[in-house]
Amino acid sequence: MNSQVKIVIIILGILVSLFAVVSLTMKQNENGSPEMTDIKSSHGPEERIITSFGLDENNSERTILLKNPDLMDTFINASEADISPYYYPKGPVVGYGKDMNGSIVVMIDEKQETNKTLIKEIYDHLSARGKSFHINSVPCKFISIGVAQIDIAKDTIP
Repeated sequence: MNSQVKIVIIILGILVSLFAVVSLTMKQNENGSPEMTDIKSSHGPEERIITSFGLDENNSERTILLKNPDLMDTFINASEADISPYYYPKGPVVGYGKDMNGSIVVMIDEKQETNKTLIKEIYDHLSARGKSFHINSVPCKFISIGVAQIDIAKDTIP
């Protein structure tokens, strides 16, 4: 196994651990749609979370997605087109997927400037896609993450 594959496996392991440790809550506004929740933490993996939507333990859609991985995968594949305009380098998104708690995870490059308006815009696209799946409160969190920079010495390239 070459070193690049090992690095990718280590990074993926760290991401999975990060998602497993983080547990958040979310409240709903008057019309039942999720509100943005700012996460403020002084330590640990939580400080990587920018904001979240629909992560309330009582969110039945989160439970449905958690118990039905095929539905989650279908949703992620269908919503990939909604996220693609925001992918790096045109936008701040460097990754998109799911965690083991039934939540969608949007990974934002920590070096890119983001604001609540842009994050809300991205979530609105996911939310609209969710409605086509009869999901009224898409459980989603946005996390700040670094992009791995692989530095290969010129003399190691064949």
